[in-house]
Amino acid sequence: MIHNIFRNDRQVCNFSWSIQITLIAGLLASLVWAPLAQADCDRTTIMSAGDSMTLGYNKELQFAVKPGYRGGQGGLRGLLADRGLLIDYVGSRDEDTADPCNDLAHESMEGRTISAIDNLRISDITPWKTYTPDIVLLMAGTNDFLNNYNYCEATPRTRFEAFANVLLKIDAVTEAKTGLIENILGESPATQLFVSSIPPINVINFTMACQLPDDEPDPSAWLATRQGNLNAEIDKFNQAVKQRVTDYGLANLHFVDVGSTLSLSDYEDGVHPKDLATFHKMAPAWFSGIISHVQQKIDVVGDRDNFQGGDAVDSPDKSVFVMSVLDHIATDPGQNPAADLDTAGSGGFDTNRPVGFTHSFALPPGALVTAATLALRVKGSAENYNDSIIYDQSALDPLNECASSCLRKQYSPQITFKDLLGREPVQQEVLNLRMNLAKVPVRIHTQFNAGDRWPGGADAHHNLLGLLSDGEFNMIVVDDTTVDYSQLTITYVLAGTRAGELNGDGVIDIKDIDILRNALNTDAYSDLDPRDIDGDGRITILDMRKLVLQCDHPRCAAN
Repeated sequence: MIHNIFRNDRQVCNFSWSIQITLIAGLLASLVWAPLAQADCDRTTIMSAGDSMTLGYNKELQFAVKPGYRGGQGGLRGLLADRGLLIDYVGSRDEDTADPCNDLAHESMEGRTISAIDNLRISDITPWKTYTPDIVLLMAGTNDFLNNYNYCEATPRTRFEAFANVLLKIDAVTEAKTGLIENILGESPATQLFVSSIPPINVINFTMACQLPDDEPDPSAWLATRQGNLNAEIDKFNQAVKQRVTDYGLANLHFVDVGSTLSLSDYEDGVHPKDLATFHKMAPAWFSGIISHVQQKIDVVGDRDNFQGGDAVDSPDKSVFVMSVLDHIATDPGQNPAADLDTAGSGGFDTNRPVGFTHSFALPPGALVTAATLALRVKGSAENYNDSIIYDQSALDPLNECASSCLRKQYSPQITFKDLLGREPVQQEVLNLRMNLAKVPVRIHTQFNAGDRWPGGADAHHNLLGLLSDGEFNMIVVDDTTVDYSQLTITYVLAGTRAGELNGDGVIDIKDIDILRNALNTDAYSDLDPRDIDGDGRITILDMRKLVLQCDHPRCAAN
């Protein structure tokens, strides 16, 4: 959770610039150079992982522990502290066991390509299991260009897509994901992961620069051409990574353009920043990415393994409420025993069996929820055209009488797949359902029609954000659906946050207006609901108008 808000020498380091990927709340593993122990500092934990840019390598900087962009006056730690966010760097490198809450620990792997970083992560998983950071910052990619791209040729073969595939590849047909990013998310599915661009490389200054032909009449032009080719390829790589991060569509996976903060004149050897102030040029980009997402809580039930059963997480925790609903449905002669995630029901039944689970989480003291989304990946295993979701507010409905074999239909309210999709689902169809918990379509006292189908559309839209104050959200998916995973993402603010700032990023802008837009014409969940700007108990266009007047950007509403 987010707290309190809301090895080598010169030769290897010459090959050590890798893309910056910021991974919030997951971590890379590396060689274990210090005792691995997680200190309880009651701060937001950050793992900086990657290559020598994470380490802060520079031949002229003779620090025992190199601050890089992480520390020092003007570094990331100071920027976050000025914003009120105290952090604890974690990792197995440069860890100070005497003062672990204020050290510059990290998990850098100098000189490593993307695949080498992943291989080291796999071969030594200890840091992954020891540290549970809220934020991870990673660099990976530049070493791929330095080691595996022949930039000395006049027209080198393009490699940007191959390098991007090692980072993240999404199959166009099956949507299956592979690569370092997917592996990290697999280890830490609730991790906030930020992926950044990599900076340009100065081939002319690079210590391992291309060897000029003896008869070259214009050496400067010769090198400039090769430098232009290399950085054009890096630009394509950056755009490919950004697009893949966007296409993945996860609330905890983000792209941050840190690479563009450095220019060709910033290096001491063509690759590494020339001084500490130049390393610090990267800090504001990291800061902006982090501060936009620290006031989110993510909880994942299950795993994103495309319906592959047999994992321990496929048997999720269930609250007393979930168990009572499952027990009640089990008394229906038309229902089979409840199923785990990624699996058919007991005895192999694919039909008429519920799947129940509980999202559990802890928000900081005084947190006020402003938005929440739920992503549910399911597959219709049989006649799922009438499948639905029973949740915390659902109860047995004496007004909804039905014949035998329909106990699950007696619950009200319910959320139907049909209303979430705008159409009936199809058997064997894989669905990525999205619920905006601020405004959920529900069925109330609704009976099935003669075709055993949900008639018409939703009866109302309910605000479910108030349910999250208890630290759990319960779901029972019924009754012909296999569930892969469920991801709950909660945005909140703390008491004392400026009125109208609804996502904790320090400004009032279009993102805050979008929070209101997504909740229009619903009830506030309490008199403390920060979205109720005018205090009338409803989220309406009047609240949006008041918020626009407070906007920090002149064109806020137009954006």
